[in-house]
Amino acid sequence: LTPLILVPGMGRFLFLPMTLAVVFSMTTAYLLSRTLVPCASAFLLSSHDRHADAPAGVVGRAFARWEEVINQGIRIYVRTLDGALYHRKKTVAISFLLLAGVLLILLPVMRRDFFPDADAGAFEIAVRAESGTRIEDTEKLVKHVDRFLREKIEAIAKDDLHLTVCEIGTSPDWSAAYTPNSGPMDAIIKVQLTEERKHTSQEYIRLLREEFKKDKAFARLEFSFDSGGLIRGALNEGKSSPINIQLVGKNPNGILFKVARDIAAELSNGKIKGIADARVLQKDDAPEYILKVDRELASYRGLTQDDIMKNVIATTNSSIMYNKTVFWFDPANGNQYFVGVQFRDQKIRSKQDILDLTITSPKQGKNDPPIPLKDVASIVESHIPTEIHHVNLQPAIDLTMNVEGRDLGHVSDDVARMLDKFGKRNKDGFWAPYDPNAKDGKVLEGSKLVLTGEYTRMQETFRNLGVGLILASLLIYFLMVALDKSFIVP
Repeated sequence: LTPLILVPGMGRFLFLPMTLAVVFSMTTAYLLSRTLVPCASAFLLSSHDRHADAPAGVVGRAFARWEEVINQGIRIYVRTLDGALYHRKKTVAISFLLLAGVLLILLPVMRRDFFPDADAGAFEIAVRAESGTRIEDTEKLVKHVDRFLREKIEAIAKDDLHLTVCEIGTSPDWSAAYTPNSGPMDAIIKVQLTEERKHTSQEYIRLLREEFKKDKAFARLEFSFDSGGLIRGALNEGKSSPINIQLVGKNPNGILFKVARDIAAELSNGKIKGIADARVLQKDDAPEYILKVDRELASYRGLTQDDIMKNVIATTNSSIMYNKTVFWFDPANGNQYFVGVQFRDQKIRSKQDILDLTITSPKQGKNDPPIPLKDVASIVESHIPTEIHHVNLQPAIDLTMNVEGRDLGHVSDDVARMLDKFGKRNKDGFWAPYDPNAKDGKVLEGSKLVLTGEYTRMQETFRNLGVGLILASLLIYFLMVALDKSFIVP
């Protein structure tokens, strides 16, 4: 077992404590077999007479019969061992044939999971509305979802639900880095079950997943469930899904988003059994307004680009975004607060409201009338990604999915074969994606498809464990060579 201690990566994290426990227990057993056990045997068995009469009584006769059964088993084992040693070649051939038959029968159905599903007593639901949904509208949708799941859980077991917590949207500060929400259209619903629950988290997830699909009120919402808990989060580098397809590299004209949508559609058509909650995390359909300023006309009206920018930002956000020279100290706690001006959100409800804004400039006189924004600028509607993600400085798009009803290994193998339709597999295990707009199988230079997540960790750990077991077998072999003084006997 010593080589297993040297296994790197996640295998070391998972199996090092177990390996050390086995090593310490075997070492302790060896020391006891050489010290305490012989002394205790000499003391307790000193008066034992092997030729004594058969023990009397019910217990004595039962013990004698059991001892005879054990001796009979030993005699059968010895005869079988003698026969195997006499027919060595046949024994080896039959053993290999039996092993091959067992592997052929069991390998296709044998489950390959990195870590078994554990009932953490809690799970999370990622809810996503259409890109650009206002946060007050998202709040209404999440209230409906929360009420719906409470009704479904309490209908099965009234006392199983402890509480639910909903996190909606993001905040425009550093706290946005610690939430999976990418905008006002996203929400996370955390569901906590009671300790005396009658059903597991996985059972409730399967129920809710089916119920959300059936109800047409949620047809325009995306749902993703996470029940892995802390262990799965550690194994999957903090991600909520065990399988993750990353599209990394150059993304001219957003073509990788089209590849991601095509892959998500292929995963959602039901051809691969065991796939659930397949979705693209970064979308490219968030609405955007581009303000195009006619600089010549603005200059004629006495306005600069800076004047227009500051007026629009102060109206749609706050003047603090460009002016942090005005602040106030709270005398009670000494905290500093920036002071700025902004419009009420209710005042800006449409594109026309923005165009009706009045623009002022320090160069204007007191009697000069304010200039409407629509006189010097126009608004063009466009789309941008909901969030930007990078891997090693390269832009990346994540396509995540969960596994339900099948093991992680076989589902991941099916996903890898499916990716052969969307890219050319390289020797390093990545795929060069095909250009979806080309019909001749042209690949996108500078881009790649990467199958990551818990599956790759599992494959890496299994390889390291295989190497460790080979080294352990070699160590045992050489130890037996030293004891038997022969390279053949072991």
